[in-house]
Amino acid sequence: MTNNHSANINNILRVCIMQVECLQTKAFNRELTKLGITKEKFGVLHQISLYEDNPTPFALARRMIYEPGTISGILTRMEADGLVIKHKDLKSKHMVRIEMTEKGRTIFEEAFKILKKLDDKLMASLNLEQKEQLVASLLTLRDNSMHFVYGESKEFPSTSTFYRRAKKIVDYQKLREH
Repeated sequence: MTNNHSANINNILRVCIMQVECLQTKAFNRELTKLGITKEKFGVLHQISLYEDNPTPFALARRMIYEPGTISGILTRMEADGLVIKHKDLKSKHMVRIEMTEKGRTIFEEAFKILKKLDDKLMASLNLEQKEQLVASLLTLRDNSMHFVYGESKEFPSTSTFYRRAKKIVDYQKLREH
């Protein structure tokens, strides 16, 4: 009976994660479409904004857990839309660096404000403690899934780095609430 119950709980958890992702994607896409971008393009702009210098497509793919070919296609469309520019790396001529354009920066900043308000509404049913627990659980699940899918040989953003960043945000929110 335990195995049956465990399989059912795992199935329910997987379905719930998929449903939440689907619903939030629909809500995000509804808002992002108004700005002429997709959630994937927003994700790339967000990742570029986190770098101090211009990242490579490989670095973006690694951080976003995309395949290099996938990120390449997204970047090509973003360049055509005027959101990013691809530059040859001055130190390594065979390498490309991605820079956000002024148009990309403006759209990103608008989208970020809109999605922040949307996040507040979508996440309003959870208190801060529940959010912290959910983040910790999802990071554990993500890491286990990464090892299962890619094995030990695949490098990916570590939980500790991501969690430290997330923890800083949570701590900042706690300060603002008090």
